Amino acid sequence: MAEKNTPGGLLAFLIGLGMGTVMAILYAPQPGDETRELISQAVKHGKEYVSDATQQFKSEIGISVAGVKDKLQDAMEAGKNAYWEEIRQTKDEPSV
Repeated sequence: MAEKNTPGGLLAFLIGLGMGTVMAILYAPQPGDETRELISQAVKHGKEYVSDATQQFKSEIGISVAGVKDKLQDAMEAGKNAYWEEIRQTKDEPSV
């Protein structure tokens, strides 16, 4: 099943990234230069993930907002039409 990116998922990813970085530093069998390069790559991948997740979130929100805006405009148009129809019917009815 496909999971959606959520702020909670993003937080879990960042926590995991931080824990992985600490573990890599503690148990690194390679020299410091190589360890720093690995950490740099992990941070780069983390930034890319956050950027991609942010863009996806923005596009999903944009689609949702556009849909709500369209529905609201349709509802307003229906309300105006109903109002004017009622006005016409009231004018056409004979006075008592």
